[in-house]
Amino acid sequence: MEETVLYISDNMRCWNSAKPGFWKWGTHLGRIMVTNQRFLFLSSGGSKMGSILTAGLLAGPLLGPLLIGKSLTNDLEVEALKNEGSFAVPLGEIKELKAVRRWDLAAYLSIEYGDIGYSFMQDPFGMNLTVMKKIVETVETKKSPL
Repeated sequence: MEETVLYISDNMRCWNSAKPGFWKWGTHLGRIMVTNQRFLFLSSGGSKMGSILTAGLLAGPLLGPLLIGKSLTNDLEVEALKNEGSFAVPLGEIKELKAVRRWDLAAYLSIEYGDIGYSFMQDPFGMNLTVMKKIVETVETKKSPL
């Protein structure tokens, strides 16, 4: 069966834990791609905090992340799996995938497979619960038998 892309979400920040932290340092910025076979996180290879801070200094703390956030991950394709922080999980191996609203109103996605957990928030502000729910819905639709 040919692999088909079903959903893409850009500017996703990944933590190596089932719950996200409050700091962006040590995270990876990338793109979530859901196919009919796999859940992929295509990392840019780092946090991109230098680019974000530079944009913040040049365009201001609110406008800077919005301007730079539009273009940091939209060019990542499957070849980015070789980048540090990237991973791919067959849909059938996902134990739990959920969209969560945190106490501070930030929205995040939590994925667990095997004994590994990751969490994701969408940059710059992490408030988009709708995107997280759409990712869960897309995965669950492909995981369930027809």
